[in-house]
Amino acid sequence: MGFGTLAFDTLQTSDSKKTGTNKTLDTSFVYNGSAKAWSVFNASSGTPTNLDNLNVSSLTDTATGQTTLNFTNSFTNASYATNATNGGGGNKNAVYQDTATSSVLIRTQTMSAQADTDHDHVSSSHHGDLA
Repeated sequence: MGFGTLAFDTLQTSDSKKTGTNKTLDTSFVYNGSAKAWSVFNASSGTPTNLDNLNVSSLTDTATGQTTLNFTNSFTNASYATNATNGGGGNKNAVYQDTATSSVLIRTQTMSAQADTDHDHVSSSHHGDLA
């Protein structure tokens, strides 16, 4: 059974488990503070495999250690906030480069060799306004 559209500006709840006081949250904070795209992928086999994502339609193997994430829904401009990390730990690094409204290039590197290298567990998140 559907209830149609529910519109409100503030969520309120009683925090009885912790403080017993009411808590409120502006719903624009929930929307504007949430990632509009994120991805966890494995690029160690040479062909990147998307392990899980939000708003990522496909991955493109651009070069060794370089994977382009293509967004399902584009951002309004290429100045959205983005970050990337490599879960492999140790001597590995992941950074973003070349943001566009419809994609972002993620580079993974081995720090000691200072070279782009494919890695097995890369995570990224992207915050901004969708078009």
